[in-house]
Amino acid sequence: TEPRPVERVGIVGPGTMGRGIAVAMLDAGLPVTLVGRSATALDKARAAIAKSYNGLLRRGTIAADEVDRRLARLTTTEAVADLAGADLVVETISEDRDAKRAAIAAIDAALSDRAILVTNTSFLDIEDLASATSRPQNFAGMHFFNPANLMRLVENVRTRAAAPDVLATLMALSRRLGKLAVLVGPSEGFVANRMLSKRTREALFLLEDGATPRQVDRVLTDFGFPVGPFALADMAGLDVLAATRVARAASLSARERAADIIETLVAAGRLGRKSGAGYYAYGEDGKAADDPATAELLKRHRARRGIVARSVSDAEVLERCLLALVNEGAKLVGEGAVDRASDIDVAWTSGLAFPAHLGGPMFWASEMGLSKVAERLDHYAGLVGDEFFAPAPLVRRLAATGGTFQ
Repeated sequence: TEPRPVERVGIVGPGTMGRGIAVAMLDAGLPVTLVGRSATALDKARAAIAKSYNGLLRRGTIAADEVDRRLARLTTTEAVADLAGADLVVETISEDRDAKRAAIAAIDAALSDRAILVTNTSFLDIEDLASATSRPQNFAGMHFFNPANLMRLVENVRTRAAAPDVLATLMALSRRLGKLAVLVGPSEGFVANRMLSKRTREALFLLEDGATPRQVDRVLTDFGFPVGPFALADMAGLDVLAATRVARAASLSARERAADIIETLVAAGRLGRKSGAGYYAYGEDGKAADDPATAELLKRHRARRGIVARSVSDAEVLERCLLALVNEGAKLVGEGAVDRASDIDVAWTSGLAFPAHLGGPMFWASEMGLSKVAERLDHYAGLVGDEFFAPAPLVRRLAATGGTFQ
């Protein structure tokens, strides 16, 4: 299938993600029209984009005339109608269903019949968003990761109505941007975030059970991740993560909703690195230090929930965090949300820092042996709950036949 030509790109939403995507497009030689709601927001976005290029200039990795050329390709506007000449538009506004549907309908009305409209949503129902357009065949998902100009992974999300040449265009554009693209089907969180949300769930449950943020982070960095989930959360901003939990509340289990540790930290003014304290405390040197205030907050949380803290082994931390990933990956393959397990491994090793020498979560599980994986999942189903660890049908089937995800 021949991809459609993409010569001009539009981006709606001049926030952090919109700016990163704009830089990726400018770097690939594409003229970009960035749409925002106010001149102030657009000026701020232009300044941030210029600052990122000036950083490269200072390091000597780009010439001054090239910076000028790239910035000259950037147009900012408050008018959605100015997207009329774009071949492809990326919608990147906040994760609010009604706001996104309204934005998508407005963008759709401004575009030509052959223009492609993609959403960068992380968790919203993409089929629901597609129904806000008059041309669902021209609509799909293009899920970038933050910072979008630096992170290699992009998940291109097919919808039921998406035309084959639209999907071919997204894959070709991803290559042009220097990205490693995985084509995925519509499911909440797609591949990366859906799996990551299960690791996050277990990390929070482990804190409830008696583990500490430092223990969980240490176990996962010893395994080979560059940073643990709680240090990562402090970097991302706990207020941002709390907002994501609100947006996903309907899809969370009762126990996940009750594990409101992030909300408790935010209510105490602990937003992560940016406020000087989150799961950890941060001094002048920026190093993460264990904080007695966090330990006290967790103690009160457990008391309120009627949970008695116990000693949690490092082996349990590692198995629960990794097997939660693997089991969800098996569900994705079984549902057809991803074509093959190796696509999951590519996504995790290239975009989510799974140690590359271990091949990705699905390859790692196959090496462990799927009968062993099924046995450990059964063990944790008994300990944590069936709804969290009951082995996926694909795991059961492959374990019974001695098969692997490969």
